[in-house]
Parts: sequence; C-alpha cells; structure tokens
Amino acid sequence: MVEIVPGCYSDIVYIMRRLRAWDLAEVEGEAPGLAPETRAMQLLAGLSHVALVGGTPVAVVGVTPVRERLWCAWMLTTDRWPEVALSVTKHVRRKIIPFLTDRGVNRVEARAIAGHKEAHRWLELLGAVDGGPLEDYGHRRETYHLFSWTRTRTVDNVHFLCPRDPIDPGAAACGSAADR
Repeated sequence: MVEIVPGCYSDIVYIMRRLRAWDLAEVEGEAPGLAPETRAMQLLAGLSHVALVGGTPVAVVGVTPVRERLWCAWMLTTDRWPEVALSVTKHVRRKIIPFLTDRGVNRVEARAIAGHKEAHRWLELLGAVDGGPLEDYGHRRETYHLFSWTRTRTVDNVHFLCPRDPIDPGAAACGSAADR
C-alpha cells in the first residue's frame, strides 16, 4: 500500500541516495557533486511529500517558490516509481495543485533533462506544456526542457493547473472540495 506523507529530511536523503538513473543525471546536470544531504535540505525549502511503500521511501514530489506567484515543481524517485506513480499523480492533482491555486500562483515551471521521456510524459499528463529545449542548460552543456503551467492557459474555468483528468475522466481533475 502506498502512503503519501509530508517530506522529511531522512526520507528524502534515502531517496536521493537511490535515485533512478535519469533522475540522477538531471540533478547532477544542474548542480554536480552535491551530497544527498545537501540536496535533501534544498528540497525542504518548499512543500514536499514522500511516497512510501511499506514504510520505505520511494519518491519525493513538491514545489518550491522562486518568487511571488512563480514556483518550481519537481519530482525525484527511485527505480520503484511504477509502484507509486498513480498515487503520486493523484496526490499532485488533489493536494499540490490546490495548494498552488490557493496561493494565487500564476506560473509553475519544471525542468527535465532531454531524453528523460518518462518525466516528459508525466509532466504532460499533469497538463504541463513543453516550452522547448534549453540548450547548454546543464553543467556539462546538457539540454533540458522547460515545462510550465500558467493561469493564462487555463480553460473552461477549471482550477488553475487542472486539466481534465485522463486517469479518471469522471472525476474533477483536482478532486472534490472534500479532498482538499
């Protein structure tokens, strides 16, 4: 059974020490050589949640403020991602998106290294738009893609960042008021 809990230092360090290959390439491309403990402290600067399976940390997801009304979204995981993917996706839609909406956020950005197709698909599933490549963005000149969600792109007066839910088409994309 998957449990989603608030992020804590020890769980995030556990995950950072066991990142899947693409996630490690992503974080090393942006800030090479940082210890897992340092990365964990950085992720605690905003809102973070950890997905546990049988008490074992598997993935961490969250958002960090960049400036007023602009936040950065991120997710890092171990190779056990398939075990928590659906639960984390639902959690993002039901908890993190309303959190951002309630704070009047206008834009959320996420960067993913080129080639990390699983991350690109997941961000698009969540309604992010790929703004294109960021050539030479990484420390070793890796290309990343900048994904974003904006209020301007919101349609049908649905909550900010909430596309129609392809996982459960009959459900409200961000959950009901009771889910918040």
